[in-house]
Order: sequence, then C-alpha cells, then structure tokens
Amino acid sequence: MLQSGSNVDFGTDGILAWGRWTGDVTIPIDISAPPTLGQNQGVPYVIGMPTPNMPINGSATYTLLGATQPTHVDGSTAPGVFSGTINVNFGARAGATVGMDFTVAMPDTTYHLSGSSTATSALFRATPAVTIGGSACVSAGCSASVNGFFAGVSAERIGVGYQITDSQTTVKQVVGTAAFTK
Repeated sequence: MLQSGSNVDFGTDGILAWGRWTGDVTIPIDISAPPTLGQNQGVPYVIGMPTPNMPINGSATYTLLGATQPTHVDGSTAPGVFSGTINVNFGARAGATVGMDFTVAMPDTTYHLSGSSTATSALFRATPAVTIGGSACVSAGCSASVNGFFAGVSAERIGVGYQITDSQTTVKQVVGTAAFTK
C-alpha cells in the first residue's frame, strides 16, 4: 500500500503496466514500520490479465516493451539498466517452452541471466543461470529467480519479475520487472 510515495519507471500499453514505487510504502512483510524507499530502491511491479487460453502451437520471439530500472534492495548504488528477449515454443508436448536471455547492468556489476522453463498455463517460473563477465556465478553464491505470465487474448505480451541474489563478497539483491511484446 502506498502511503506517500512516487510511481517511477511507469509505462503501459493497455495490456500490461509496469513501474516502481518509491518513498513511503507499506510492505506486507512489516506494516508496523513502513520503510521509506529512496530513488535507488523501490517496489517494482508488472500487472496485466493473464491469457485465458494459451496457444497450443507455433513459436514467437518477444522483445522488450519496457522495464523498471533494476535496483539493489539496499539502495547501495544508482539503478541499473535491463535488456533482454524471450523465445517461446508453444508446440511443446508438456507445455510452452519459455527461453530467456536477460542482461541486468548495475553500476557495480553486470549480470547475465539465461535459461528456460515450461509453462503449462499462463504462469511460469524459472531459475536461470547467472554469469558475471562470462564466468558462472553459481559457485560464488549467485542465484536468480524469474516469475512471469503471458497476457493478452493470444499471449501477445509477457510480464516478468526477477530477483538476483549475489553472495560473492557480501549479500546483494537486485530486483526489477519487465514487459515484453510479440
């Protein structure tokens, strides 16, 4: 719930909307002490109506429509820049295969997320591999999670939220959201 804050990085195309709340925001985790989130932080979101009937054949490439600036949860650096694409094969027997290739460029580190997931409905989750400078980050304690959904009548949009946890030296978390279009 917003107490007195600002909606930054806002965008919409009528099917999806995305943005990042900053300022005084009540987060359901601890409503007794609402934090004040600075411009280097925020609560990112992407919203839309999930696709009611998923396509059962064909494939599509989704390009970036818009995104929130990725932020460190602790606000330790300025926000970064997100880029990426998603490729989907709707003809897979077990559901749609969702392949993702994302770059999250923060002022202190650039993360590359790649992997795939299976979507048996309009919703999907993935745990993509994380690399930094071409080197695998898993052994150093990095992980990522992506939660996404198809939106629009014919799955013409995808909304995703992501979190990166980097424990190489100290624990850093990066969060953001993105919207994609066919």
